Amino acid sequence: GEDDETFLRVFMDGTSGNVAAGIKVAGTWAWLAYCEAGDISTTGWYSLIVTHNGTVPEIYINGVASIASYGVTTDKTVWVSGLTNGSLVRFGVARYDGTNNGYLDGQIDDIGIYSADIGATLAAEIYNGGTGKKISQVSTANCKYYTTCDAFTDTVLLANEALPA
Repeated sequence: GEDDETFLRVFMDGTSGNVAAGIKVAGTWAWLAYCEAGDISTTGWYSLIVTHNGTVPEIYINGVASIASYGVTTDKTVWVSGLTNGSLVRFGVARYDGTNNGYLDGQIDDIGIYSADIGATLAAEIYNGGTGKKISQVSTANCKYYTTCDAFTDTVLLANEALPA
């Protein structure tokens, strides 16, 4: 069944442009990281990568490591591989009390899910100096899922470019 209390959340904290990411397990934050205020605005495109190096989370904005501080540091080693109770993955929407809400007021382009740390080199290559590259143009190593987000049906994302596991 679903578990609204176990998840990875990436969000913009208020209107400050302060990107945050954290993992909650059984209703308790394991870690919650914040980037510099103003790293993103409500206009323009950004490359946002949330990854984990096996010890601590990493957030890259436009190819640059961007974690400025932590709100919670209970266990920074927790990563999505340890989220055994979560049953659904969502992009651009939160889920509270069994219902979807908190929809993203914006657009998402490419989404990639990897089974390994992205790291600074690949994060910079994906950003590509602001022009952006598809995962297949950079590296498909450890990429388990990729979509360009070019096709939507109502609120359901259709994968139009899936890479082999």
